[in-house]
Amino acid sequence: MAWWSRKNKTWQQIKAATHSAKLLPRRTSLAGWANGDQMVYALNPAMLEIGQGGNSPMHGWGTIPFLGGASGILFFLIEGLPSFFKAWDLGEIPMWELALVCIASIFGAALLIVPLSYLWLSFFAVTDPTIRFDHKRQKVWMWTGKGPIEMDWTRLVPRVESSVATAYATVKTYRGQYAEVGADGNILVTHGIPHVFQVGQISAAEEGVRPAMEYVRLYMDAGPHAVRQPEKFLSHRTPWYAMVNFIGMADDWVRWRENRDKPGVAPAPWLRTIGFVLLFPLFFPLQFTNWLALTVAPRPKWPKELDALHAADLAQWQQQEAQRRQQDLTADRASEALAPRRKPVIRVNGEIVSGSETGSP
Repeated sequence: MAWWSRKNKTWQQIKAATHSAKLLPRRTSLAGWANGDQMVYALNPAMLEIGQGGNSPMHGWGTIPFLGGASGILFFLIEGLPSFFKAWDLGEIPMWELALVCIASIFGAALLIVPLSYLWLSFFAVTDPTIRFDHKRQKVWMWTGKGPIEMDWTRLVPRVESSVATAYATVKTYRGQYAEVGADGNILVTHGIPHVFQVGQISAAEEGVRPAMEYVRLYMDAGPHAVRQPEKFLSHRTPWYAMVNFIGMADDWVRWRENRDKPGVAPAPWLRTIGFVLLFPLFFPLQFTNWLALTVAPRPKWPKELDALHAADLAQWQQQEAQRRQQDLTADRASEALAPRRKPVIRVNGEIVSGSETGSP
């Protein structure tokens, strides 16, 4: 027992050193500026919908090696193992050699879980479970495969989670998160799923995740008018050029083409393109599998009741906005009608014959 206690204490120390969460104050500014780029799927007066970084350009990378490994193990279990049994039955190999093959087959079957899990997560699991925010009701919905989890914004606590690969690594990655905490101070759990969600992409610095967290805070605390629309909304539908979008190269070309006539636009990514062409045999299979994974993977679907709720809110807001514009137009016309009008000035051969300067003729 003492040995187990020491081992458990050591494991907890390693876990604390490699994985920790820093709580941030509520209802206060989390960054000097708010940024919704590479995060927002939808933004309107009824709701804000964001992703959790699942549409990463690294999603699906390594599929070919994993597929090759899984195929090799399956081929051995289906074709190779029976041939060893047949050889033993014919007396061609001894019993100890067959035993070693069986042991290797057991380990191979266990290792098969790794590539199959990776392939499942890449092609058959939702790539980016989205989060929906409702400023009007101060509610947050987190999409899960077991149904959306509803959370109260007033109970959500911002935090920055940091993690490293090992206790001796020097490079950390940071995730901006919100967690719903109960009265006892613990994170709430529904159907085994903690009420914790990520905001935006992973960053190599804590300051890199705070602007995305501030974007969400402003929307929920101040309202939709407090945040600006991102330069580009995310989409679950992947464009065709994503298969050659190595390190964002295709996105940069599209952005350059759309803004090339504007001052201060970044130059075309020629150097990166040349490098991609030279390394095409190596990088294209990896990038192609990323595009394929994002294309065929299922997309999160919200319940019809929730979509109808926010559609009704948006329609109501549009109706109120139309009424407000009509009232402003009517008020402008009324003020113009009550305003004094100057009499027209008529000149004949350079002499004023009518107008406000000489009165009526």
